Amino acid sequence: MKDERIMNPGNVGNIGTTLAAGTAAGGRRLGSSFAVAFRMTLRSMPSMGSVPTTIVQIVAAPVFNTLFYMMLAWSGALLADPSASDGAGPAIAALVGSGCVGVCTLVAETLANDRFEGTMPYMLLGGSSALVLWAGRIGAMLVVGVLSDLASLLAVMATVGPFALSWAHWLLVAALILVSSLACLGVGLLVAVASLAMSDELFLSNTVGYVLPLVCGVVAPVSVFPRPFAAVLYVLPLPWLTDAARDLAAGDEVRAGIGMGVAVAIGAAWGLLAVIGRRLAMTINRRHDNVTGLGI
Repeated sequence: MKDERIMNPGNVGNIGTTLAAGTAAGGRRLGSSFAVAFRMTLRSMPSMGSVPTTIVQIVAAPVFNTLFYMMLAWSGALLADPSASDGAGPAIAALVGSGCVGVCTLVAETLANDRFEGTMPYMLLGGSSALVLWAGRIGAMLVVGVLSDLASLLAVMATVGPFALSWAHWLLVAALILVSSLACLGVGLLVAVASLAMSDELFLSNTVGYVLPLVCGVVAPVSVFPRPFAAVLYVLPLPWLTDAARDLAAGDEVRAGIGMGVAVAIGAAWGLLAVIGRRLAMTINRRHDNVTGLGI
């Protein structure tokens, strides 16, 4: 059930008034616009409707998803090699993959929810401060995603054991989590743009949430797939990140760093495609005098 704030017309008016105040002329315009967009995004997230819901959606659900993928990965590794004893690689890959999928779906669902919140017209007509407003929105989603990933990291450390890797390697894993969230942001933005053009705005994000963990190296390395299919999967940032996670667990920091850099570049390309798609949608909307949806 949606938070009643979503369906409250008065809340839409308050959002519009707050946005207008945040974009007013003055030296504090940029900072206030960012802060307003940040708070507005947190309020519009279905997972932030109440304290129990927030705890479940931001802490419990990501932790259990990560542990679920980790157990699947361990089972597969043992079936392939019964003598295998190192579980750090599959565990970190499951951690990174689960976090990436979580960021993708969080971004897509939050932006798709704009049509219920009534914020889409204000974002489309944001004027000169639209970039700052979007930065505030994206910043809020990244903060929530990273907090979920850090909770999952603690769960993985408790399961694998803090001494499975050195503390320096665990710090590198934390850095990998931050990079992964940033790299997968572009995929979430493009999914959001495509979702808003559909009659069911949650269909694509739900599909992505189920498919990506299975085909992008979260449960098993991408190398288990036929080579042509695996090559296609590497147009996504997630396979590079799960490979980097396994390389990091194996002690190959250089190769892991290269994979992280490639993932960020690919994620930026997906983000650019999302920006192009949104601008195209805005052009179509203006021609049809419609700012309540993307109108593609």
